[in-house]
Amino acid sequence: MAVENSARDVSGGNLIQVRQLDTLTVTAPVTREAVAAPDPRNTLPADTSSFTGRERELDTLLTSPDGEPKGALTVRSISGMAGIGKTTLAVHAAHRIAGRFPDGCLFLRLHGHNADRPPTDPGAALASLLLATGLDSGRLPSGTEERAALWRDRTSNRRLLLLLDDAASSAQIRPLLPGGSRALVLVTSRRRLTGLVNARPCPLEALDPAESADLFVRLSGRPAPGVPDGGLRRLVELCARLPLALGILAGQLKHHPSWTLEDLVTDLTQTRDRLDLLRSEDLSVTASLDLSLRTLPQRTRDFLVSLARHPGTEFDAPAACALTGVGLPTARRLLGDLYEHHLLAEPTRGRYRFHDLVREYLRGQRSGAAREESDDGGVGHLLDHYLHTARAADRLLLGDRSPVGVPEVIAEPRVMEPEFTDAAEARAWLETEWENLAVAARHAEREGFHGHAMALPAALLEYLRTSGDNTLSLELQTVAVRVATAHGEPANLACALTDLGHVQTLVGQISRARENLEPALELIGVEGHPQARANSLLRLGIVLRLVGDYGGARPLLVEALELRERSREPRGIAQVLNQLGVLRTRESDYRDAVELQTRALELFRSAGDPLGTALSLNHRGFARWVNTDYAASLADFSEALEIHEANGNRAGAAKSLLGASVVASRTRDMPYAVDHLSRALAEYRALGDRFGQANTLNHRGHVRGDIGAFSAGKADLRLARRLFRQLGSQPGEASVLSNLGALHGKSGEHGSAVDIVRHGFTVPSAQRSPFWEAFARCTLGGALTALGRLEEAERNLDRALELFQQIGTAHGLAQALHLIGVLCLAQGNPADARSRFEEALGITRTEVLPLEEGLALEGIGLCLLEESRPDEAHDQLLQAHRILSGLRAHQAHRIASVL
Repeated sequence: MAVENSARDVSGGNLIQVRQLDTLTVTAPVTREAVAAPDPRNTLPADTSSFTGRERELDTLLTSPDGEPKGALTVRSISGMAGIGKTTLAVHAAHRIAGRFPDGCLFLRLHGHNADRPPTDPGAALASLLLATGLDSGRLPSGTEERAALWRDRTSNRRLLLLLDDAASSAQIRPLLPGGSRALVLVTSRRRLTGLVNARPCPLEALDPAESADLFVRLSGRPAPGVPDGGLRRLVELCARLPLALGILAGQLKHHPSWTLEDLVTDLTQTRDRLDLLRSEDLSVTASLDLSLRTLPQRTRDFLVSLARHPGTEFDAPAACALTGVGLPTARRLLGDLYEHHLLAEPTRGRYRFHDLVREYLRGQRSGAAREESDDGGVGHLLDHYLHTARAADRLLLGDRSPVGVPEVIAEPRVMEPEFTDAAEARAWLETEWENLAVAARHAEREGFHGHAMALPAALLEYLRTSGDNTLSLELQTVAVRVATAHGEPANLACALTDLGHVQTLVGQISRARENLEPALELIGVEGHPQARANSLLRLGIVLRLVGDYGGARPLLVEALELRERSREPRGIAQVLNQLGVLRTRESDYRDAVELQTRALELFRSAGDPLGTALSLNHRGFARWVNTDYAASLADFSEALEIHEANGNRAGAAKSLLGASVVASRTRDMPYAVDHLSRALAEYRALGDRFGQANTLNHRGHVRGDIGAFSAGKADLRLARRLFRQLGSQPGEASVLSNLGALHGKSGEHGSAVDIVRHGFTVPSAQRSPFWEAFARCTLGGALTALGRLEEAERNLDRALELFQQIGTAHGLAQALHLIGVLCLAQGNPADARSRFEEALGITRTEVLPLEEGLALEGIGLCLLEESRPDEAHDQLLQAHRILSGLRAHQAHRIASVL
């Protein structure tokens, strides 16, 4: 804000002539006696009517915090970048409390950043202050120290407000501080005045979006206050919420009635030089920033300009070192200097970022040193640094696996990669730098650093998978494929296609994944690199298993295992064993599946790989669950969940939560299971994992049917079916149809149940597991029994029992025996029925299957009623009711009606 060129004489109320002494606007003496009179004076610039926001900062300036020394001079230091509104805030605050200072309110501009003159010398500033307090000019000491002493003496008992604007340094301020404790000093500076040890700092950042919009409306008069305006929000962001920039554009709009706010947005969006539009008369953002850079030493200025070529938003000292070529200690010192000058922000310790307009300004600057560094490949060195460090972190996450077919970086990084001691440190670095690494990959493609553009996505693959950001991973792997196709060798393209296919599998783009993985395998060939071939075989085998082509998946996984075993790569071997175990689970060979997962688990544990360990625990937990080993299954899922959460693996944690919830649905109250399945579903949705969503909806729909929430269960299952169809997973769709048919049967819609389950049999037999068929025939048999089609029911239930006996799953055996008992009752054979129910009861008690136990007891009770043994029947039904009520199963209501 400009300083007024006239002041009001407080005693007489008349405007009198003023003159400029150094930089302070003071009242010129009319007589010698007038100079000597210590009348209180107020030389503050006028306050602004458009002042907006800054409530937190005003509180800092105008209140005394707990612990502030009593009896000490109160000093507030307002700092911030050019154009941030320091002077405006200081003047506004001063006017709000001017009445508390009857001995005067003085404003002194110190010209710390002035194009036409150097910063004001403290001696000259003291002269201005002393004369302003009524000192006779003839009594003014000649030396700075003497003037400072006299100033402190004259102000030692005065209630004075002193506003020192645009300070260059703490050294400039210290001699100007009044004596005593009754004064208040407000200082503004583009530097953080850390040398004013007793000052309370008040650093200014950009206004928040709402305050910025409000300021623009107040200054321009358009649009009307309170009217939501997307264009206004966009304009505010294009100005980077800098008050100076907002004020310049508001003035342009105010003085051009034919212009609209949308015109300004269009101009700022389409221009190549945004800063060129942010100027008006003698005000401009560029000129303000010019003054900030002019105060820096040349080396610091060159360092700053080079830093602006960083393609990301935040950076640390090692990255700055790599980009600029200075040593690490020098980089840290220069970053600290630039932070002190408000040319860099430090959002977290040791990490720096530019204000948006400062970066744009600096990218327009090119000193000789900056050009030389650019020619020397500073950005290339930065990419080297990021790639080397990301690979070091990735090696700790993946152990023995090293990128195959990814170009090596020839140049050695300027900064040695951090010494990661374990996977947790490596993951922490990746959590901090993943955005920079992604930006670096895009920049590498754009600027022709082809090796980096292919290698950086590969280095990020595992971190992004475990953190669940598959959308970004998909984008980056597409970059790698695009660059490898245009500029890489066949091995480069094979690697990129394999990684892209892997990510496409994770996000449910199964057909696209297959389209990339099959040519990747062809590019590698039988005689290609064994590790690259094993990786492609593994990824393609997973895809074939997901679409139900178990016969096609098995030889691929077996060959991948042979290749990994030849390379003696423990973690790679464990990865394939895991997937073979999953395949055996789908093929209903649960004992073999558990054995394979246990072997993988042992390898991961011996290699010290926590995430691999948790992966095996999840897969083994599902195999054990299907095999009715609920206690061991829950132990696996619980341990896996703890590991995944400790290591930030959201996708793995969601799978553990899903597994634990499914076990809970069989062993404790079902609403608890529904709640935890809902949590798992929310996490899968956040991760964009459609397979996870479909599986969770399938399980939740089944459990909701068990508690009688039929409508909600049907909605879950219909959505799960739609997702599986979109994913091209026929086994998944068949599983949903089986559960949906069972739910219709539970709700009494037996005809619909038969139609739905039979539709599931249209899936090719090679893609239907024996486990699925056995449960589907149980559902059919139960529905056909209810419809009176007893011969069809018997055929289906006998086949289901045969399949479950082959598979060896206790849960399935108990369910089939129970339904055969119900069929016997319908056929009028209560004795045979009771025999079947009792056989089922024995299994449920041996294997601890509470839901099936309750149903078996119910069946026995009904048989006893048929046999006219009501007291015994009552005992059995009472036990059944107690068990099923504890589980919150809907069958408890049915038993209650009988009791």
